[in-house]
Amino acid sequence: MAEPARRMMTEDEFLLWCLDQEERYELENGFPVRMMRDGAIRAERPQRRADEYRQRAGLNYILLVESERVEALLLRRASDDAPWEDADFEGRDAVVELPTIGCRLPLSEVYDGVVFDDV
Repeated sequence: MAEPARRMMTEDEFLLWCLDQEERYELENGFPVRMMRDGAIRAERPQRRADEYRQRAGLNYILLVESERVEALLLRRASDDAPWEDADFEGRDAVVELPTIGCRLPLSEVYDGVVFDDV
């Protein structure tokens, strides 16, 4: 396993550096950060980002899409003053409904062409 970088990187440098890594990383503020091993959508980092988005006025939907299996987590609220609710979606037959913006997202289309290692 290669040694993690100890300096700030540009996005291009980071992409080249990742080619030599066995673990998965993401670039945060110019530094590589190792990603959670299971990639779960309810893991600490995505949840922290979702918490930051929850503070934004006018934002009524937050959709977290799993990268290692057909799953999505929808956080939604009716208005800025309303509490957030969450809904889990699993499998290619699931459809995420976003009525406020008139959108339907079938997971079969979101994951179209995606092949997972363990399937």
